[in-house]
Amino acid sequence: MSNLCLTQPLHRAAQRYPNRVAVDFEGRTTTYAQLSSRVACMASALRKLHLKEGDRVALLSQNSDRFVEFLYAVWWAGGVVNPIDIRWSEWEIVRALDDCQTRILLVDGMSESMVSRLADCSEHLVTVIYAGDGHVPSGMFSYEQLIQESKPGADIRRSGDQLAAIFYSSGSRESAKGIMLSHANLMSSVLGGLSNWLQRKILAYTLRPCSIRPPRCLCSR
Repeated sequence: MSNLCLTQPLHRAAQRYPNRVAVDFEGRTTTYAQLSSRVACMASALRKLHLKEGDRVALLSQNSDRFVEFLYAVWWAGGVVNPIDIRWSEWEIVRALDDCQTRILLVDGMSESMVSRLADCSEHLVTVIYAGDGHVPSGMFSYEQLIQESKPGADIRRSGDQLAAIFYSSGSRESAKGIMLSHANLMSSVLGGLSNWLQRKILAYTLRPCSIRPPRCLCSR
């Protein structure tokens, strides 16, 4: 488990299947080679924005191709992801940002309206990246422009027991608490999920009704 790295599957897929589609979102299609390149460029941009190894980076965004890219880019740059629940109140979001000293935040068109209030209330938030379409709000960095203006950077390749993500979760009456997961934790979860999927597929195949007719007895008349 000591060498499990969350970016390794992307490296392998880009090498073995560079032209296969990796992500298809609302008309934007990205191959594995393109995904790897964009991730490496965004990782380089994050370092230019003073991201250091182990720094926390939050994502306040709906699922999209850019969400996937940014997630990998944070790990590529050596950072730790802090995925924020989009259903939370502004107070809950600020608490999750400041509890783990998050300095960089990714937002999309759905969440950009609350950024100014988050910035005013947070003690640590410094940089906001806008991953939505259209006009980039004042004071934020353009997601696409950061990629276009950056060259691919080397993968830091944090792995094993090194911290990869902090997930905030709470009960109905408690404040959210950060759950810290390493690269090995998340990779084990992924591999376990794949194993269960394969087992279900094999079981479904072996239990299918046989469509082969039984042979007639040679001695029958």
